[in-house]
Amino acid sequence: MRMIKASALLVSAALAVSAVGAPIAVAQDDAEKTEITWLYLSDWTTSLEAAMAEFAAQNPDIDVVMEGYGFGELFEQIQIRMSSGDTTPDVITVDSPRNSSYALRGWLEPLDGLYTQEEVDDWAAQPLASATYDGQLTSGPWSNSTQLFYYNKPLLDAAGIPYPGEDERWTWEQVADAALKVKEAVPEATGFNWEQMVQIYQLQPLACSLGGAPLSEDGLAAEGIVNSQEWVDAMTYYWKIYNEWEVAPQGEVLWTPDGFETGDVAMMVAGPWNLGRFINSEVLAAEDWGVSRHPFFEGGEVCVPTGAWNIGLNPNSEKMDAAKRLIHFLTTAEGIDLWWKGPGDPPASKTVMAQIDTDPAYDEWPQSAFKVMAAEAVVAPVLRPVSVAYLEYEAIFSDAFQDIRNGADPKEALDLAAERMDREFAKYSQ
Repeated sequence: MRMIKASALLVSAALAVSAVGAPIAVAQDDAEKTEITWLYLSDWTTSLEAAMAEFAAQNPDIDVVMEGYGFGELFEQIQIRMSSGDTTPDVITVDSPRNSSYALRGWLEPLDGLYTQEEVDDWAAQPLASATYDGQLTSGPWSNSTQLFYYNKPLLDAAGIPYPGEDERWTWEQVADAALKVKEAVPEATGFNWEQMVQIYQLQPLACSLGGAPLSEDGLAAEGIVNSQEWVDAMTYYWKIYNEWEVAPQGEVLWTPDGFETGDVAMMVAGPWNLGRFINSEVLAAEDWGVSRHPFFEGGEVCVPTGAWNIGLNPNSEKMDAAKRLIHFLTTAEGIDLWWKGPGDPPASKTVMAQIDTDPAYDEWPQSAFKVMAAEAVVAPVLRPVSVAYLEYEAIFSDAFQDIRNGADPKEALDLAAERMDREFAKYSQ
């Protein structure tokens, strides 16, 4: 790993040259300091510049060594280093549904007492719930999430399909109908796809809209739940997208936003973290795309995915006071406001979220897409199951989704998934 140390005036430059897995030291001068290490997602390097510069200015006695990794590599690093009892990293970035699993394993130091009641009350309900385990706050809520329905105007024009309004919510039946019309008009285009096409985060709302539950209340039973009729019906729709209607490709897992940016995908459900990319795209013109609300099944419930990122403290850290200062800064309104615009995740802070509605910078398209994001984030948000077995749950479901996508019978795939889950979950009940 390569280490770069920078003064407060050079924080931006240091962050800008970070590489995957390469640590960045945010420092101010050569005086004696406390050095702490933070594992974070390398995609955020640029968007963290302002927040880390402000933290350095307010905390001249702390150096923050930032180790950035890609999405999968970040989880691997956390698992390897936390399970071995390492004293570093001092601070970790926690994917919110993994909070309970990490806490059960003793990888998170409770943060009760770190925040004032006013600061706790400023977090939205879902991020706060995702950061709590066994009645204790085990990580600090940092960001929230929601999903939007993106559409390509030229492809919908070619199929004679009127655009949905920013506050309009299509049904999944409308999505399928429109995708089939795009396929007929532009056979080489993908009519519709999900950004995370085999992940529970974006697929759970299909079953939820039909009344299906993600797991038992205690998060440790799957039989009769993940293979219920509601799930079978939801996954039959999913199966048809790839197998019967063939409006999306089978095979390897693709990153749908890439095709959307190049004009090859007509519609997709995807996260607001894509907004900045598309707004600044040199390929996709602002007048060629739009967003509206997350779909639901006709006659069913509106369910919109939520849950994003928290910041946690390593219980083996030898520099807890300094680490807590970083966590507190990042997860309260000031720090959240300084970073959220970069990745485009809805902020966990209600105060910061409210600013989006009043800031004139978001009045005109395409910046107004952030107002759609802010509005959708508070409409029927649904967390992934809070379960100590979430890691196993997510992996097994991902296998099932990929099998169904590539032709497996939905009922058979879900029955197998339920059997595998219950077998894995049993170890948590012993």
